[in-house]
Formats: sequence, C-alpha cells, structure tokens
Amino acid sequence: MAATTLSNIDFQSSTFKDIMAGEFTDRLGLLSSGVMESVNDSIVSSTDKGTTVSLPSWNTISGDSVSITGSFSTTVNSLGTRLDKAVWCEREKAWGAESIIKTVSGADPTAEVARQLAQYLANETHAMGIATLSGVFSVELATTHSTGNTYSGATIGNDGVIAAKQLLGDNADELKVALMHSKVHSDAVTNNMISNQIFNVSNEVFRSGMIGQMLGLIPSVSDKFTATASVYPTYLAAPGSIIYKFRERPAMQENNANLTVIRAGNIVAELERVRVSLTNGGQDVLVVRFSALTHVPGVYWDGTVTTPPTNTELATASSWTKISGIDDKLIKIVQLNTL
Repeated sequence: MAATTLSNIDFQSSTFKDIMAGEFTDRLGLLSSGVMESVNDSIVSSTDKGTTVSLPSWNTISGDSVSITGSFSTTVNSLGTRLDKAVWCEREKAWGAESIIKTVSGADPTAEVARQLAQYLANETHAMGIATLSGVFSVELATTHSTGNTYSGATIGNDGVIAAKQLLGDNADELKVALMHSKVHSDAVTNNMISNQIFNVSNEVFRSGMIGQMLGLIPSVSDKFTATASVYPTYLAAPGSIIYKFRERPAMQENNANLTVIRAGNIVAELERVRVSLTNGGQDVLVVRFSALTHVPGVYWDGTVTTPPTNTELATASSWTKISGIDDKLIKIVQLNTL
C-alpha cells in the first residue's frame, strides 16, 4: 500500500508545488513576518557553488560638499566595497513509510505530503536563521545592537523597547517587527504595551482592522525564540534584515529514476524515493536534500569549518566577524533581552 501510494505522488504537479510554496511562506515568525526574505539571483545565484558566497556590499558614501571656485580642486572620496560572506548549509532527512503511512494513505496524499515537506523545510530554515542570530549577537553585535544585560532582570517594558530602538538612532523608524516568545508577548500585553491586543478592542480597531502594535512594531510570536538562563531574546527588525537562499544541488552522474528536483516559490529541494527491500519486510523511504543559507548582512561568516556548518556552528560566536568600519545603522536588527 505504501509503495503504491508513494509512487503515485506527482512531485512535479502544480498542486504539489503551489501547496509547498504556500505552506513555506506562511509558517513561522521569521518567514511570515517578512524579516527574513529570500534574495533574488542577481544578489546570490541559485546555481552558486562552493561552501561560501560573497555578497555585494558597498561602503557608505560620505564627505561634506564644497564650494565650486575657479582655483579649488575638490577632494575625491573613494567608493569601495566591503567583505560580506555567507555560508551554505547542506542538509538531508529521510522518512520511512511507517512514519508517513497515515499521511499518505489519506484522501489527498499529494496535498498532505506537500504540506508536511514545506513545513519541515520552513522549520529547518527558521532554525538556521535563529542559530545565525544567536551567533552574530553573541559577540559581534553584542554592544552595538543589543541592550545586553541591562534589562535582562525584568519583564519587557516600554523603556527597554525604546532603548533597543535607539540603538539605530534616526533609523529606528525602519524597525517594523518585534520577534518574540509567547511568554514575552504575554508580558507585553499584561503591561499594556500592545494597544488593543486581546483586551479592550476599540471601535477604531474594529472599523479599521488594524493589528495591535507595540510602540510602532508589529508583534510576531514564535516559541522558537527560547530562553537562555531564563532570559528571552526579542528582536526588533526591519523587513529583509535577514536573508535566506536555496540553491540547486549538482546532479549526480548516475541519477536514480525516482530522484526529483522541486522548485516551488523560493524553495529548491531534491526528493528521492528509495526502496529498501531488506528492512522491515520492505520499506519505502522518502529522502529530502537541500542546500540553503541564512545571513545577517553586515556580519560575515568567518568560520574555519571545512564542511558545511551545523546549527551549532552557526550559533558559535567565533564563526562571525562584523564588517570593519560598517555604519551600524545599515544592520537593521536589534536585540532586547528580558525575563
């Protein structure tokens, strides 16, 4: 039954691809909020090869204007590039038919498998993004873009949010989203920081349909933003302040007939169906492989691993180096640590 059901799934159908694309983009806080966005091929090519990729990054144009006179030569300021480098992660996962038989034996196995695969890829990309945030904020952004331990002994308050926003100075208005744990969100509601959220819904909110905001920020809740020693990180971010990208994996010379490359929206993944005849009286295995990166522009990968990194290595402070001389306002994400 499992073999027949799996073999009948059309992984290249428009139904399968549309469901995967829809489920992926509407899954988790970093993705659904728009804080983490996929970059187009003109910035990072989906056919890129190697372990790392260099990102285009330019120094800020600066210098005061001068008066034009007949006897004055103006100073020429250089327009230089900066090093910014992201790292590709290679991942795979396999499921046996026993694990998915209840799913694929339903009325619409194509739709359900597409949903579950998209949710799995979204969760994995989200986990990579959070690991990257942990790494870059451990040291490189700890003083310039984080409130550190200043507010970590209390629950979230207006003073902490304002202090975090002030880290970007007059660019603070570009911070549009607050990524937070549900516990922190509940504290913000209790402390009356989120206007018209859950309680006291006003006529204006009912009329306009506006979502309750926290000092101009739209809350996005995910319990993936876990606490360390009872301290929760909340990230105030501009859309696109984190990027992600999937790339094509090189085709093997001897491809299995059951190997399929899925391109659905921003997702690129390799699916393979394998028949393992000597396991559990015959087992059907579905394998997914993908190559992706998550990156905070302005803090480049400086890790020394010779193989694609794990999430633990992404979360390691020494794997990242802040670009020397970068204008801090160009890194449009800040951290607030609270109970």
